[in-house]
Amino acid sequence: MDPGAISWNGTSWSVGAGGPTNLGGGIIRTVRVKEVERDGDCVIVPAGLGDVDPDTLETESEVNWTDALGRPESAIVSDLRTHYDDPQGSCFLAEQASQIGINLSLQAEWFGLKQLRTLYLENLGTEPITIEEVELTWNNAETVNQMFINTTKVWSAIGPGSPAGNQPSGTELDILDFTIPGETTVEINKTQFSDDMRGTTLTLKLEFSDDSEITSDPFTPTW
Repeated sequence: MDPGAISWNGTSWSVGAGGPTNLGGGIIRTVRVKEVERDGDCVIVPAGLGDVDPDTLETESEVNWTDALGRPESAIVSDLRTHYDDPQGSCFLAEQASQIGINLSLQAEWFGLKQLRTLYLENLGTEPITIEEVELTWNNAETVNQMFINTTKVWSAIGPGSPAGNQPSGTELDILDFTIPGETTVEINKTQFSDDMRGTTLTLKLEFSDDSEITSDPFTPTW
C-alpha cells in the first residue's frame, strides 16, 4: 500500500496521499491504509484467505527516528476503522429481528370464529428480511392447520413447510421462507384453527434467516 499522511482539520483526522511526514527532530511518520479481509463468520483473516470487508479499513502509522547513540529506531501502531452508520457489507447489518414491528395496535380479528387475520408485520428498515420459522402459542387445546402471509400459503398441515399435520400450541413451524422488502407491511393472514378461538390469547414468535428472533406481547383478537 502506498504511504500517505494524516492531517487534523480541527474536528477530525483525515488520511490522504503524500508522506512520509517529517515531524521534526529527525522523526519521520508514514501512514498506510490497508484493506481488511474477513471469512464467512466475519472474522478477520490474512490477506488472500477471505473477502474484502467494504466497511472496515486498517490504518497503520509507522514512526522512524535515530536515537542519541545513532541507532535506528521505529514503532508501528495499527487500528481498525469501521463504518457502522451505513454498512455496505453483511457483517455489520442490524439483526433482522431489530427491523421488524409486530403491529398490535390494528386489532387482529377472528373470521368465522377460527381464522386469524389482520395481524400485521412491518419491516421498519431499508433492507429485506426473511422469515424462516413461526411459533404461535395460545391458551386452549385447539390446533392450527394453515398459515398465509399476504396471499402466499407459507405453511399447512399438508404442505408447504413442516411439520406435517395439525399442530398444537407452541409448535415451531418451519414455513416456506418469506421475504419482506424494506419499508413494507405484510399481513399474517388466514391462519386457520380447528375450532372456535373466541377469547383466546396468543403470542407470536418469528425467527429470521440470520437466526435472530422476536416475540410479540400477548394479544387477544376480536371477533
